[in-house]
Amino acid sequence: MDQVTERSGITSRVIPLVRAWSPYLQVVGGALLLASLAQFRVHLPFTPVPVTLQTFTIFLMGLMLGPKKAPAAVLLYLVGASAGLPILAGGSINLFWFMGPGAGYLVGFVLAAAAMGYLSSRELKTSFFKCCLIAALGELIILSCGFAGMTRLFGAQQALLAGVIPFLLPALYKIIAAASIASGTSRLRSR
Repeated sequence: MDQVTERSGITSRVIPLVRAWSPYLQVVGGALLLASLAQFRVHLPFTPVPVTLQTFTIFLMGLMLGPKKAPAAVLLYLVGASAGLPILAGGSINLFWFMGPGAGYLVGFVLAAAAMGYLSSRELKTSFFKCCLIAALGELIILSCGFAGMTRLFGAQQALLAGVIPFLLPALYKIIAAASIASGTSRLRSR
């Protein structure tokens, strides 16, 4: 009897604490996931920007964390990159990431996470198809920003050939995977 009372006392103190810290833990967890999946990269010989799993993470965060926590996680990631942590694609360090060929994509990550978070937060239960559409919009935002950033450095034709087209097919796979996870999780939460 005393153990049961003691456990319920601890539980009654811990659960509110966990609930209070949950949004912050989700933001930190999102930033850590983004940093982790940035390490998986494939260099293509015709583009200065590698294919990574960063956009997959952006899709997941945008679909699952909402309009405040998803961009906050990306901003935390970018603060870490600006502080010199080796968390950019492939573990690279670039204090001046905002001046390189990948800058537009990184800025697009924030905008896409916010837009996707806003759209996905409108409904409690989101279907696979809706998740795909929301993630596709996120990819459009990321590629548009990446195209704008690369155009600044290389011109529009080269930016299209090296900064947009190579990422379309990998994006399709990432969209499908993220939408599957997000819609499945949404169905579980709504039960």
